Amino acid sequence: MRVSASGGEPEVLVKTAPNEFADSPQMLDQQWLLFTLARDFEAGRWDRGEIVLQSLTTGERRIVIRGGGAARFVPTGLSSPSGGDRRKGHLVYAVGNTLRAVSFDLDRLEVSGTAVSILEQVDRAPANATNSGVAQYAVSDTGTLAFIAGQHGGGDGLRSLALVGMDGRVERLPFPPQSYIHPRVSPDGQRVAVGIEDGQNANVWVYQLAGGGAPRRLTFGGRNQFPIWSRDGRFIAYQSDREKDFAVFRQLADGSGAAERLTTPAFGEAHEPESWRPDGRALSLNLIKNGDQGVWEAPVDAHVALRPIAADAGAVEKHSTFSPDGRWIAYMVNPDRETGVYVEPYPPTGAKYQVPMTQTRTPTWSADGKRLFFHSTSTNQLWVVDVHAEQGLTFGTPVALPIEGTIHPIQQRNYDVMPDGRRLLVVVPAEEANTRKARESIQIGVVLDWFDDLKARVRPK
Repeated sequence: MRVSASGGEPEVLVKTAPNEFADSPQMLDQQWLLFTLARDFEAGRWDRGEIVLQSLTTGERRIVIRGGGAARFVPTGLSSPSGGDRRKGHLVYAVGNTLRAVSFDLDRLEVSGTAVSILEQVDRAPANATNSGVAQYAVSDTGTLAFIAGQHGGGDGLRSLALVGMDGRVERLPFPPQSYIHPRVSPDGQRVAVGIEDGQNANVWVYQLAGGGAPRRLTFGGRNQFPIWSRDGRFIAYQSDREKDFAVFRQLADGSGAAERLTTPAFGEAHEPESWRPDGRALSLNLIKNGDQGVWEAPVDAHVALRPIAADAGAVEKHSTFSPDGRWIAYMVNPDRETGVYVEPYPPTGAKYQVPMTQTRTPTWSADGKRLFFHSTSTNQLWVVDVHAEQGLTFGTPVALPIEGTIHPIQQRNYDVMPDGRRLLVVVPAEEANTRKARESIQIGVVLDWFDDLKARVRPK
């Protein structure tokens, strides 16, 4: 899309099919748009992407390069002795952490010669930006290259899991630093299921909170994310793309037995599991399609269709969680970009109650159902509010918890509440020495007069 720099209504430039992911657009002139398309759901899909040109007048689409992403046309012809030609230059693009380049003529709309690797160790998008093919570089029209060096992939470094009390006291768990995301504690408080994502692979691991024992990898095959425990602790459900869609599977938490598919997304849909119903016969999920997100219920019986719980057009509803007694469901709503936490009866009756704060998200209940925890996006703090459900539903006054420095990606609830209700399981940066070392290792490289080197190394046919 594009919009006037002075404001106004966005204009759709390119429509994509439900199975297409578009990324890294660049206007070449008033007629042609350069961008990257990915058409599968597996890790590394941007390395298999198609770099395409599309006419803004006719809709014609041309594939320029197969296998790469984050492409940019750079007018290297401007630095020629004759004064320069803006329409002759090179296409620069990324494959993994390497930048490649090939000669390109904007008049003929075609490449010439052989692509050459020109720069290695260029950082890519964070691992949790699952639909982004971004490579961290930029080039000016006058030939200056800037890039972030590294192969971090995870974007924000290693993390630790920790238990933190209501007084703010932090107890780091004795697990090695990893790219932890989306931790969930088992109903008995003895185990943790957590995602570990490194930019290419994503899997669910199970850790013992007490008694030692090595971490155990639960999932194999595909990218596996968003683990949630069944209320009896027997199963872990998660999202997986192992069968070429974003479906929900479940698996015995002890690792025995094969994964079992629970949902079959329609074409262009993605399902993210969020909360098991207490009776274990259904779970709530975030259904994503064409930019819309809603809370739906998925019965474990695969022959029963999904049912909407909160799926209003024009709003984002997600981060759902059933109350321990199954009478209520809490979730986040994001209408007009002012997020809030809402609670409604289950099954839905049309009644709806809002927690008395805005800019809030990712709710979850205490084990006794008398309190609701949530995260404030404006303060990056965790809050708790008393819930009274004797007649209808009322809330107490929200209280901020003295918990600092926790990590909260946009997509996930990145914390959980221990069964005792007195401690939270959170994700924090790795120890300060590791964090400082990671920060100090990040460098922005700048290369002046880069066009001269590019033209010398990458020549047309």
